[in-house]
Amino acid sequence: MADLIFVSAVNIATIILISIVIMIIAKKFLTDPLNIISDGLTKMSEYNLNLEENKKIGMKYANQNDEVGRLTIALNTLYLNIKEIVQNITGHAQNTAATAEELTATAQSTSDSAGEVASAVNNIAQGATSQ
Repeated sequence: MADLIFVSAVNIATIILISIVIMIIAKKFLTDPLNIISDGLTKMSEYNLNLEENKKIGMKYANQNDEVGRLTIALNTLYLNIKEIVQNITGHAQNTAATAEELTATAQSTSDSAGEVASAVNNIAQGATSQ
């Protein structure tokens, strides 16, 4: 009977030890990378594209040939694409502002010219009236 209790205790201890080892491995290969990816996605959802620190940490998982590696690569691609879109929008906004300034200057010049034409027409009309 005592041998049965001892064997049961050893089996339970072995199962607990194996479970701890599995949890440590799962944490290292699943939980840590998923937390980094989650942090990056949270920052992006808050319009914070400053992910250089997350990118450096997360890229060590990009070489893994599993779901975590593919997820890390996809997040990096998403980050780069959004960054490029923002840069394009900024460039277009600057071009639009420059074009608006040019249009304002052209409109002012046209207005000045129209004033001069009106003044010349008025002078001609006064000259014709005086004759």
